[in-house]
Amino acid sequence: MKKNVPFGKRKIIAFFFVLIIIFLFLFSAQTINVIKKAFSDFIVISLQDYQKQKIGDITFHFKKEDEKFIGEVSHITKEAMEKVNQNFEEQGSNTFHVVIYPNFMEMKKGLKLSSEGSTLGGYYGGNLFVLSPEQLKKKNSSLENIFLHEYTHLLVEKRTKGNHPVWFTEGIALYQEYIVTGYEWGKDAPYRKNPYCLDQLENEFYQLDTFEAYRSSFLRIRFLAERYGEKTLLKIMEQLGQGKDFQNALEMTLRKENNILENEFRLWYHDNFYGKL
Repeated sequence: MKKNVPFGKRKIIAFFFVLIIIFLFLFSAQTINVIKKAFSDFIVISLQDYQKQKIGDITFHFKKEDEKFIGEVSHITKEAMEKVNQNFEEQGSNTFHVVIYPNFMEMKKGLKLSSEGSTLGGYYGGNLFVLSPEQLKKKNSSLENIFLHEYTHLLVEKRTKGNHPVWFTEGIALYQEYIVTGYEWGKDAPYRKNPYCLDQLENEFYQLDTFEAYRSSFLRIRFLAERYGEKTLLKIMEQLGQGKDFQNALEMTLRKENNILENEFRLWYHDNFYGKL
């Protein structure tokens, strides 16, 4: 027989249900960050047949065959961190793990990646994951750029408390590579004459053409840095860290409406790139 819940209790249950929904809405970014951190640390502690070595604030995990590279990796990591920290005006230190996978199959298994693509490095939940320097050399890829890129993700997530669109952190990371090493991602490859609009990047990033989405992200960050100064990026991150969405954070920082900023971006792009295609 079905029992009826008294009206008073139903009100109490409904009240607490609403409170839970509000709590999840307000603290969703923080909750997601906690889950990501827990899963990332689980990946690290689940490593089998890996050695580990703590150098400064970083703990490196690696297979026996990659032990000979740890000095090189540690040096590159330290230099990359110093450069990005300076650009971010980062104070203090950051403690994290770096997992060096001997090959892509091991990385794919550890990070649950799809078999498609050729991931060379990754950031997840406060830790960095990279391919062995031996593998990177075969692919003619720079270990410095990979560390610059992934460590930048760590700082963006820290500054924004995880409240940022994917395109923004990818654009920032590519921009750090550009200003530190001079490497401009996608410079010599063909790409769209018109970058993706902001709404597309914010709402459809993973459905867009990967190359063009990353290129568009980089160009938008470069525009903000060149037009308004690199500290503008830090101010936007500060606004994001306070819980604002990107477009509100942008307007609050620059005191301009987004349609005006979008027009400025399009003009900047036309002057610097469109006529040179």
